[in-house]
Amino acid sequence: MPARIMSPVIALSLSLAVLSPIRGEAQDPAGEWEVVVDLGGQPREYLLELKKKGDGFEGALVSPRTKNRYPAQSVTLKDQVLRMEIPREFAGQQVILKVEAKFAGEKGNKLDGSFNAGGLGEGKFSATRKSPPAKAEAKRPALAGRWSATAKLPDDREMGSRLEIREASGKLSGAASSERGSLELKSLNYASDGAISFSITLPAEAGGREYVIQASFEGTDRLKGKWSAADGNGSGDWIARRELPPGATPLKDRYRLSVNLSPGKTGYVDLRLIPDVDGIGGHLVTEKGRRGHIRKGSFKEGKLELEADVRDGDEVRKLKISGSLTDKGRLKGTWSSEDASGEFVGQPAEDL
Repeated sequence: MPARIMSPVIALSLSLAVLSPIRGEAQDPAGEWEVVVDLGGQPREYLLELKKKGDGFEGALVSPRTKNRYPAQSVTLKDQVLRMEIPREFAGQQVILKVEAKFAGEKGNKLDGSFNAGGLGEGKFSATRKSPPAKAEAKRPALAGRWSATAKLPDDREMGSRLEIREASGKLSGAASSERGSLELKSLNYASDGAISFSITLPAEAGGREYVIQASFEGTDRLKGKWSAADGNGSGDWIARRELPPGATPLKDRYRLSVNLSPGKTGYVDLRLIPDVDGIGGHLVTEKGRRGHIRKGSFKEGKLELEADVRDGDEVRKLKISGSLTDKGRLKGTWSSEDASGEFVGQPAEDL
Protein backbone atom coordinates (compact mmCIF):
# COMPACT_ATOMS: atom_id res chain seq x y z
CA MET A 1 0.00 0.00 0.00
CA PRO A 2 2.74 2.55 0.85
CA ALA A 3 4.38 1.74 -2.44
CA ARG A 4 1.10 2.41 -4.24
CA ILE A 5 0.69 5.77 -2.48
CA MET A 6 4.25 6.89 -3.01
CA SER A 7 4.48 5.83 -6.64
CA PRO A 8 3.46 9.22 -8.10
CA VAL A 9 5.68 11.06 -5.65
CA ILE A 10 8.71 9.04 -6.48
CA ALA A 11 7.90 9.26 -10.15
CA LEU A 12 7.78 13.02 -9.90
CA SER A 13 11.00 13.22 -8.01
CA LEU A 14 12.70 10.82 -10.31
CA SER A 15 11.63 12.68 -13.38
CA LEU A 16 12.81 15.97 -11.98
CA ALA A 17 16.07 14.53 -10.85
CA VAL A 18 16.89 12.88 -14.11
CA LEU A 19 15.87 15.78 -16.23
CA SER A 20 17.40 18.41 -14.06
CA PRO A 21 19.51 20.91 -16.03
CA ILE A 22 23.25 20.66 -16.28
CA ARG A 23 25.27 20.57 -19.42
CA GLY A 24 27.87 17.89 -20.04
CA GLU A 25 30.65 18.17 -22.55
CA ALA A 26 28.89 15.98 -25.11
CA GLN A 27 25.25 16.05 -23.99
CA ASP A 28 22.79 18.83 -23.36
CA PRO A 29 19.68 17.95 -21.37
CA ALA A 30 17.88 21.16 -22.30
CA GLY A 31 14.52 20.57 -23.94
CA GLU A 32 11.48 18.44 -23.24
CA TRP A 33 11.56 14.82 -22.11
CA GLU A 34 8.87 12.19 -21.84
CA VAL A 35 9.53 10.47 -18.51
CA VAL A 36 8.39 7.13 -17.10
CA VAL A 37 9.06 6.24 -13.46
CA ASP A 38 8.32 2.75 -12.21
CA LEU A 39 7.89 1.91 -8.54
CA GLY A 40 6.78 -1.59 -7.61
CA GLY A 41 5.62 -2.35 -11.14
CA GLN A 42 3.40 0.73 -11.33
CA PRO A 43 4.67 3.12 -14.06
CA ARG A 44 3.82 6.81 -14.08
CA GLU A 45 4.29 9.20 -17.01
CA TYR A 46 5.48 12.81 -16.75
CA LEU A 47 6.80 15.59 -18.95
CA LEU A 48 10.11 17.18 -18.04
CA GLU A 49 10.87 20.70 -19.24
CA LEU A 50 14.46 21.94 -19.02
CA LYS A 51 16.07 25.14 -20.18
CA LYS A 52 19.46 26.78 -19.91
CA LYS A 53 19.99 29.31 -17.13
CA GLY A 54 23.39 30.88 -16.55
CA ASP A 55 26.00 28.15 -16.28
CA GLY A 56 23.41 25.52 -15.43
CA PHE A 57 19.81 24.62 -16.09
CA GLU A 58 16.41 24.95 -14.54
CA GLY A 59 13.36 22.83 -15.10
CA ALA A 60 10.15 21.35 -13.89
CA LEU A 61 8.48 17.99 -13.98
CA VAL A 62 4.85 18.30 -15.07
CA SER A 63 2.14 15.82 -14.24
CA PRO A 64 -0.20 15.31 -17.22
CA ARG A 65 -2.93 14.33 -14.76
CA THR A 66 -2.89 17.23 -12.27
CA LYS A 67 -0.72 19.75 -14.21
CA ASN A 68 1.34 20.20 -11.04
CA ARG A 69 4.93 21.31 -11.54
CA TYR A 70 7.75 19.95 -9.34
CA PRO A 71 11.10 21.78 -9.18
CA ALA A 72 14.51 20.09 -8.87
CA GLN A 73 17.64 21.02 -6.85
CA SER A 74 21.35 20.17 -6.70
CA VAL A 75 21.49 19.02 -10.30
CA THR A 76 24.86 17.81 -11.62
CA LEU A 77 26.03 16.20 -14.82
CA LYS A 78 29.36 14.42 -14.71
CA ASP A 79 30.72 11.63 -16.91
CA GLN A 80 27.37 11.50 -18.69
CA VAL A 81 25.57 10.77 -15.41
CA LEU A 82 22.78 13.11 -14.41
CA ARG A 83 22.10 13.45 -10.68
CA MET A 84 19.34 15.35 -8.97
CA GLU A 85 17.73 15.77 -5.56
CA ILE A 86 14.06 16.63 -5.20
CA PRO A 87 12.90 17.67 -1.72
CA ARG A 88 9.31 16.67 -1.10
CA GLU A 89 7.05 16.69 1.91
CA PHE A 90 5.00 13.57 2.33
CA ALA A 91 2.81 12.55 5.23
CA GLY A 92 4.36 15.34 7.28
CA GLN A 93 7.89 14.13 6.56
CA GLN A 94 10.58 15.87 4.53
CA VAL A 95 11.85 13.36 1.98
CA ILE A 96 14.73 13.85 -0.48
CA LEU A 97 14.32 11.87 -3.68
CA LYS A 98 17.69 11.12 -5.25
CA VAL A 99 17.93 10.28 -8.95
CA GLU A 100 20.83 8.99 -11.04
CA ALA A 101 20.54 8.38 -14.79
CA LYS A 102 22.90 7.96 -17.73
CA PHE A 103 22.51 9.20 -21.26
CA ALA A 104 21.73 6.34 -23.64
CA GLY A 105 20.82 5.83 -27.28
CA GLU A 106 22.90 6.50 -30.37
CA LYS A 107 22.13 10.21 -30.26
CA GLY A 108 22.00 10.55 -26.50
CA ASN A 109 18.25 11.02 -26.71
CA LYS A 110 17.44 8.66 -23.82
CA LEU A 111 18.09 8.52 -20.07
CA ASP A 112 18.19 5.28 -18.07
CA GLY A 113 18.65 5.06 -14.31
CA SER A 114 17.08 4.68 -10.88
CA PHE A 115 15.88 6.72 -7.94
CA ASN A 116 16.08 6.31 -4.16
CA ALA A 117 13.60 7.82 -1.74
CA GLY A 118 15.21 6.64 1.46
CA GLY A 119 12.84 4.44 3.42
CA LEU A 120 10.08 4.87 0.85
CA GLY A 121 11.72 2.57 -1.62
CA GLU A 122 13.62 2.49 -4.93
CA GLY A 123 12.45 2.43 -8.52
CA LYS A 124 13.43 2.62 -12.19
CA PHE A 125 13.66 5.78 -14.23
CA SER A 126 13.67 6.23 -18.02
CA ALA A 127 13.18 9.23 -20.31
CA THR A 128 13.07 9.93 -24.03
CA ARG A 129 13.81 13.30 -25.51
CA LYS A 130 10.67 14.73 -27.07
CA SER A 131 11.02 15.57 -30.75
CA PRO A 132 10.65 19.28 -31.46
CA PRO A 133 7.55 20.24 -33.43
CA ALA A 134 8.10 20.47 -37.14
CA LYS A 135 8.65 24.01 -38.25
CA ALA A 136 5.97 25.30 -40.54
CA GLU A 137 7.34 26.16 -43.95
CA ALA A 138 7.56 29.90 -44.33
CA LYS A 139 5.09 31.25 -46.81
CA ARG A 140 6.93 32.07 -50.00
CA PRO A 141 6.17 35.38 -51.73
CA ALA A 142 4.39 35.06 -55.06
CA LEU A 143 6.77 35.26 -58.01
CA ALA A 144 4.17 35.42 -60.77
CA GLY A 145 3.64 38.85 -62.29
CA ARG A 146 5.67 41.58 -63.95
CA TRP A 147 9.03 42.74 -62.66
CA SER A 148 11.32 45.62 -63.63
CA ALA A 149 14.86 44.18 -63.61
CA THR A 150 18.28 45.84 -63.75
CA ALA A 151 21.64 44.16 -64.36
CA LYS A 152 24.76 46.05 -63.24
CA LEU A 153 27.44 45.99 -65.95
CA PRO A 154 31.11 47.02 -65.95
CA ASP A 155 32.03 50.72 -66.21
CA ASP A 156 29.02 51.71 -64.08
CA ARG A 157 26.60 50.75 -66.85
CA GLU A 158 23.18 49.17 -66.38
CA MET A 159 20.91 47.05 -68.55
CA GLY A 160 17.18 47.04 -67.92
CA SER A 161 14.58 44.44 -68.83
CA ARG A 162 11.04 43.49 -67.98
CA LEU A 163 10.24 40.04 -66.62
CA GLU A 164 6.82 38.51 -67.05
CA ILE A 165 6.50 35.35 -64.96
CA ARG A 166 3.64 32.87 -64.93
CA GLU A 167 2.91 30.03 -62.53
CA ALA A 168 0.51 27.20 -63.34
CA SER A 169 0.15 23.81 -61.65
CA GLY A 170 3.26 24.50 -59.60
CA LYS A 171 5.42 25.17 -62.67
CA LEU A 172 7.08 28.49 -63.50
CA SER A 173 7.66 29.99 -66.92
CA GLY A 174 8.30 33.43 -68.30
CA ALA A 175 10.20 35.80 -70.55
CA ALA A 176 12.51 38.81 -70.30
CA SER A 177 11.90 41.67 -72.73
CA SER A 178 13.50 44.99 -73.56
CA GLU A 179 13.63 47.32 -76.52
CA ARG A 180 15.94 44.74 -78.13
CA GLY A 181 13.40 41.92 -78.06
CA SER A 182 12.20 39.05 -75.88
CA LEU A 183 14.03 36.02 -74.46
CA GLU A 184 12.65 32.91 -72.73
CA LEU A 185 13.49 32.36 -69.05
CA LYS A 186 14.94 28.85 -69.02
CA SER A 187 15.15 26.50 -66.01
CA LEU A 188 13.09 28.93 -63.91
CA ASN A 189 12.58 27.44 -60.44
CA TYR A 190 12.82 27.85 -56.68
CA ALA A 191 15.80 26.58 -54.71
CA SER A 192 15.33 24.79 -51.38
CA ASP A 193 16.04 28.04 -49.50
CA GLY A 194 13.36 29.95 -51.43
CA ALA A 195 15.78 31.70 -53.79
CA ILE A 196 15.03 31.73 -57.51
CA SER A 197 17.22 30.97 -60.50
CA PHE A 198 16.88 31.02 -64.27
CA SER A 199 18.98 31.40 -67.39
CA ILE A 200 18.69 33.27 -70.66
CA THR A 201 20.48 32.63 -73.93
CA LEU A 202 21.23 35.43 -76.36
CA PRO A 203 20.42 34.77 -80.03
CA ALA A 204 23.25 33.60 -82.28
CA GLU A 205 23.61 37.01 -83.93
CA ALA A 206 24.25 38.48 -80.48
CA GLY A 207 26.91 35.91 -79.57
CA GLY A 208 24.70 33.06 -78.33
CA ARG A 209 26.04 33.38 -74.79
CA GLU A 210 24.14 31.98 -71.82
CA TYR A 211 23.67 33.92 -68.60
CA VAL A 212 22.45 32.63 -65.21
CA ILE A 213 20.57 34.75 -62.66
CA GLN A 214 20.23 33.75 -59.00
CA ALA A 215 18.31 35.98 -56.59
CA SER A 216 16.49 36.00 -53.26
CA PHE A 217 13.41 37.84 -52.08
CA GLU A 218 13.83 41.00 -50.03
CA GLY A 219 10.31 41.38 -48.73
CA THR A 220 7.53 40.47 -51.13
CA ASP A 221 8.16 42.94 -53.95
CA ARG A 222 11.94 42.99 -54.44
CA LEU A 223 14.53 40.50 -55.67
CA LYS A 224 18.28 40.89 -55.23
CA GLY A 225 21.08 38.66 -56.47
CA LYS A 226 23.74 38.12 -59.13
CA TRP A 227 24.01 37.46 -62.84
CA SER A 228 26.90 35.48 -64.27
CA ALA A 229 28.01 34.27 -67.66
CA ALA A 230 27.76 30.49 -67.96
CA ASP A 231 31.32 30.39 -69.33
CA GLY A 232 32.60 32.27 -66.25
CA ASN A 233 33.49 35.36 -68.25
CA GLY A 234 31.61 38.11 -66.42
CA SER A 235 29.25 38.67 -63.49
CA GLY A 236 27.56 41.47 -61.58
CA ASP A 237 24.71 42.54 -59.33
CA TRP A 238 21.09 42.05 -60.38
CA ILE A 239 17.91 43.48 -58.86
CA ALA A 240 14.22 43.40 -59.74
CA ARG A 241 11.20 45.28 -58.42
CA ARG A 242 7.59 44.24 -58.80
CA GLU A 243 5.69 46.46 -61.20
CA LEU A 244 2.63 48.33 -60.05
CA PRO A 245 -0.70 47.14 -61.47
CA PRO A 246 -2.15 48.99 -64.48
CA GLY A 247 -3.83 52.25 -63.49
CA ALA A 248 -1.79 52.65 -60.29
CA THR A 249 -0.49 55.99 -61.64
CA PRO A 250 -2.01 58.40 -64.20
CA LEU A 251 1.07 57.93 -66.40
CA LYS A 252 0.77 56.12 -69.71
CA ASP A 253 3.17 53.33 -70.65
CA ARG A 254 4.60 55.11 -73.71
CA TYR A 255 5.25 58.71 -74.68
CA ARG A 256 6.88 60.39 -77.63
CA LEU A 257 8.76 63.50 -76.58
CA SER A 258 9.26 66.34 -79.05
CA VAL A 259 12.62 67.73 -77.94
CA ASN A 260 14.18 71.14 -78.65
CA LEU A 261 17.82 70.38 -79.46
CA SER A 262 19.02 73.80 -80.55
CA PRO A 263 17.42 76.97 -81.91
CA GLY A 264 15.26 75.94 -84.84
CA LYS A 265 16.08 72.23 -84.51
CA THR A 266 13.93 69.52 -82.93
CA GLY A 267 14.05 65.77 -82.51
CA TYR A 268 12.08 63.10 -80.74
CA VAL A 269 12.58 60.52 -78.01
CA ASP A 270 10.37 57.48 -77.48
CA LEU A 271 9.88 56.90 -73.78
CA ARG A 272 8.79 53.59 -72.23
CA LEU A 273 7.80 53.96 -68.56
CA ILE A 274 7.44 51.06 -66.10
CA PRO A 275 6.12 52.05 -62.64
CA ASP A 276 7.32 49.69 -59.87
CA VAL A 277 7.35 49.57 -56.08
CA ASP A 278 10.48 51.75 -55.89
CA GLY A 279 9.57 54.40 -58.47
CA ILE A 280 9.69 54.61 -62.27
CA GLY A 281 11.85 52.41 -64.48
CA GLY A 282 11.92 51.73 -68.20
CA HIS A 283 13.96 52.75 -71.24
CA LEU A 284 14.10 55.23 -74.11
CA VAL A 285 15.16 55.37 -77.75
CA THR A 286 16.29 58.55 -79.52
CA GLU A 287 15.50 59.55 -83.07
CA LYS A 288 18.98 58.34 -84.10
CA GLY A 289 18.42 54.92 -82.54
CA ARG A 290 20.49 55.49 -79.41
CA ARG A 291 19.11 53.47 -76.55
CA GLY A 292 18.96 54.39 -72.90
CA HIS A 293 18.09 52.75 -69.60
CA ILE A 294 16.19 54.65 -66.91
CA ARG A 295 18.28 54.03 -63.83
CA LYS A 296 16.26 56.19 -61.47
CA GLY A 297 12.78 57.68 -61.64
CA SER A 298 9.93 59.03 -59.59
CA PHE A 299 6.45 60.43 -60.06
CA LYS A 300 5.08 62.54 -57.22
CA GLU A 301 2.29 65.10 -57.15
CA GLY A 302 2.07 65.15 -60.93
CA LYS A 303 5.81 65.66 -61.50
CA LEU A 304 8.03 63.17 -63.33
CA GLU A 305 11.78 62.99 -62.63
CA LEU A 306 14.01 60.62 -64.63
CA GLU A 307 17.73 59.86 -64.83
CA ALA A 308 18.89 57.74 -67.76
CA ASP A 309 22.08 56.35 -69.29
CA VAL A 310 22.15 56.69 -73.10
CA ARG A 311 24.64 54.79 -75.23
CA ASP A 312 26.49 56.98 -77.76
CA GLY A 313 29.02 54.73 -79.45
CA ASP A 314 31.48 53.64 -76.79
CA GLU A 315 30.38 56.40 -74.44
CA VAL A 316 27.52 56.59 -71.97
CA ARG A 317 25.82 59.96 -71.69
CA LYS A 318 23.83 60.97 -68.62
CA LEU A 319 20.39 62.39 -69.36
CA LYS A 320 17.92 64.02 -66.96
CA ILE A 321 14.26 64.58 -67.72
CA SER A 322 11.96 66.67 -65.54
CA GLY A 323 8.35 67.24 -66.48
CA SER A 324 4.79 67.65 -65.31
CA LEU A 325 1.62 65.93 -66.38
CA THR A 326 -0.86 68.43 -67.84
CA ASP A 327 -4.62 68.35 -67.62
CA LYS A 328 -4.74 66.89 -71.13
CA GLY A 329 -2.49 63.97 -70.15
CA ARG A 330 0.63 65.30 -71.88
CA LEU A 331 4.11 65.71 -70.44
CA LYS A 332 5.82 69.07 -70.52
CA GLY A 333 9.20 70.01 -69.07
CA THR A 334 12.95 70.20 -69.57
CA TRP A 335 15.83 67.83 -70.36
CA SER A 336 19.56 68.16 -69.75
CA SER A 337 22.79 66.29 -70.42
CA GLU A 338 26.46 67.03 -69.68
CA ASP A 339 26.75 69.61 -72.48
CA ALA A 340 23.23 70.54 -73.55
CA SER A 341 19.70 71.20 -72.35
CA GLY A 342 16.30 72.20 -73.65
CA GLU A 343 12.56 71.81 -73.39
CA PHE A 344 10.23 69.07 -74.48
CA VAL A 345 6.55 68.30 -74.95
CA GLY A 346 5.35 64.71 -74.91
CA GLN A 347 2.14 62.99 -75.71
CA PRO A 348 1.00 59.40 -75.15
CA ALA A 349 2.06 57.09 -77.97
CA GLU A 350 -1.53 55.90 -78.34
CA ASP A 351 -2.48 59.42 -79.45
CA LEU A 352 0.03 59.46 -82.32
